[in-house]
Amino acid sequence: LKASNFNGLIFNVKGETGGEFFKVALSTLGLSNQGGRSNAMLYISDFLDGGVTASWQKVVIPFKNFSNITNFSGMKEFTIAFEHDQSSANGSPISGSIYIDNIKFTNSPGGFDEFRIDHFGDKLHFSSVGANIWSGAGDGARGGTKYTDGTGEYTNYKYAMQIDYTNIPFGASSRWYANAFLLGGGADSFTSLPCDFTGYSNLTFYAKNTYHMRPHQVQVVFQDTLGGWGGGMTAESSGGSNPVISTNWQKIVVPLSKFPTIDFTRVKEMSLTINNWCSFMGSSGRLFIDRVQLEK
Repeated sequence: LKASNFNGLIFNVKGETGGEFFKVALSTLGLSNQGGRSNAMLYISDFLDGGVTASWQKVVIPFKNFSNITNFSGMKEFTIAFEHDQSSANGSPISGSIYIDNIKFTNSPGGFDEFRIDHFGDKLHFSSVGANIWSGAGDGARGGTKYTDGTGEYTNYKYAMQIDYTNIPFGASSRWYANAFLLGGGADSFTSLPCDFTGYSNLTFYAKNTYHMRPHQVQVVFQDTLGGWGGGMTAESSGGSNPVISTNWQKIVVPLSKFPTIDFTRVKEMSLTINNWCSFMGSSGRLFIDRVQLEK
């Protein structure tokens, strides 16, 4: 099936009781110009905030989110899969029934207004572009990441990313703790591959902390396949209005124009990093992140 004239997948779903969890996969012919990028999978709650319910809901997934596929001209398979291990990991039912209807491709003129990187609804270390989210620390810093649904710890739908860090005193060498959102994913979901962010102007996300000024900023970093790196702190966003992270949820807007060294036609990784200059009032803290996406 030639799907290159479309830019999204649409279907309707409801569950027998609600809470059912599955992944959606597309497969294309192994064309020579794809470099092996012919399969991609995404989890349903990444695009259905609040998850499956016992009522019909419409699911819309832009093709851009199937970021491991680069050529949609030879579409051969649409798959819905249920995974015991992943359902066990996020507490969803390991048995049940779902109903699917009206599966079709769509062509939204001008593309979609948002490109989700992750809303964290699946509670798994897989983003809304099908690749892994990894965390790491440098120069003696430590940290941990989990997905939380405590009171006040998410925005409009359950689950957000909770980041705890320690041993990052202000101004101390190069200590950092980062969560990196890989793009593409490859066959193992851990391979960073080029993806096209053309058509989007801003990276946006919601953020709050638990302790005053700990952290007061978070650094946004992009990497492209040419080896270019670009980073900017939240204090550089929103046209110079310099918002800092507080104990209340706020939407952070980071213009992509802040990253002039990055080729956004071939981005392979985006990370949120707590650096040594980000924790102004202490060496440890807790940060909540939700609804990470690109917007026009």
